[in-house]
Formats: sequence, C-alpha cells, structure tokens
Amino acid sequence: MSSLKQANSDDYPDAAEKHLNDANSLLAVQRFDGAAYLSGYIVECSLKSLIQFETGQVSKDHEFDKIHKNMMRLCAQTNSKTAKYASSRTVRDLLKSNIRNWLPGIRYSSEGSVSPEESQKWVTEANEIFISTIIEMRLDRVIT
Repeated sequence: MSSLKQANSDDYPDAAEKHLNDANSLLAVQRFDGAAYLSGYIVECSLKSLIQFETGQVSKDHEFDKIHKNMMRLCAQTNSKTAKYASSRTVRDLLKSNIRNWLPGIRYSSEGSVSPEESQKWVTEANEIFISTIIEMRLDRVIT
C-alpha cells in the first residue's frame, strides 16, 4: 500500500507496479496483446500518481493526451512538487512515443492485434515512465 492509497482503495503507484510485473510476465510467455494492454495502465497510473501527489485530487480521465496535458500544466506551475518527475524525456515526450497509440479498447481486440515488437516497445516505454515517476518519488521519499 502506498501513501497515495485512496479511501476507495485505489492506489495508483501500487497498481502501476502490479501492472508492470504482470506485463513483463506476459511478455515472457509471448502474450503480447495482454502485455501491451497493461502497459497503458502502467503509464496511466504513473501519471495519475503525479497529478494526485501535486493536487491531492484524483484524475478520472483515461485518455493519455488529457492526462498528460493536465500533468504538464501542473508541473509548469511555480513551486510544482512534481516537475522533477515529469521532466524526464519519456514522460515529457509521451505523446511522441510508440505507446501514444494505446487505448483501453484494445482489450476487445482479437489475439495478435499488437505485434510482438510493438508490445515490447510499449512495455519498455511504460517501464521507463514508471521508473522516472514512481521509483524516483519513492527514492526521494515523497511517497512510500
């Protein structure tokens, strides 16, 4: 349980880590669609952790562009607590990355809708975002 756990038991940092572990497990057994699907939630939970830490509010958006725009706006404010974590290339340039094409609706696609190469790229990018946000926040002891 992280220090950002919500009253309804949602816990974005812990969920991001759980999804990352599951995505890597799925990649290992060549379940590429599932790994790609979870990679989007790694990114979503990581970004929502920044928003929640910065504002104390919880984002209900699921679209990367909206979440990213909100997060970058907050990080640009004077005395932002999260600017450091959003300044990494992977977070800052999310909307230029491979994973920008992720949508929650891919869960309804047939097997093979995400190539092994694309799935690997998405999981790698999600891992980089997780490290530059959640892991860095934990190392700085701003969240547990």
